[in-house]
Amino acid sequence: MEKRVQVAAAVIEDGGRILLSSRPAGRELAGLMEFPGGKLEKGESAADALRRELQEELGLTGVHVLDELWRAFYRTPGRILEIIFLRCRLVPGAELHPCEGQEIKWVLREDVRKEPLPPADYEVAEWLGGFF
Repeated sequence: MEKRVQVAAAVIEDGGRILLSSRPAGRELAGLMEFPGGKLEKGESAADALRRELQEELGLTGVHVLDELWRAFYRTPGRILEIIFLRCRLVPGAELHPCEGQEIKWVLREDVRKEPLPPADYEVAEWLGGFF
């Protein structure tokens, strides 16, 4: 039986740009750009998991989680990922301090789909290119 894993991913928009971060070295799909986030812990909401992961990975505490944009399902060997993409805004003056050596960059929303992304992120990247 495949394990189901829920992941929260931040779609942080600022002035028509979307924040992406690279997958850290040593992890699956290392080097690819992605919407930052991570796995939900037992009993944790997607919004709470996202706030926790953004603080742990990017040193970011100033974020407003607004609403759910998209859900994507992606099958890997032995598991099914359910990725919950949440629209977010930074609190004025919020700073990013990557804690795992990852690259971060702001990309125009219509150009997100041109970045090297994990397969599960392409659906929402395509959607962002036309709407948001």
